Amino acid sequence: MFQQQQQPTLYDRTSKLEETLENFMQASLTNQKNREASLRNLETQVGQLDKQLVEQQGGQFSANT
Repeated sequence: MFQQQQQPTLYDRTSKLEETLENFMQASLTNQKNREASLRNLETQVGQLDKQLVEQQGGQFSANT
């Protein structure tokens, strides 16, 4: 009374592979969009810091202060 384990069909394996690939692609796109948004935020913050430094230095930047 030994039951043989049924192997997934080629269709089932292909469907699972397609699903996995689709999930990977969606995650990759989401990560790329998040990185782009983070970079835009950093660019904005660096611009704001630059503006503050210029204002504090009276329009002249000095690395010695």
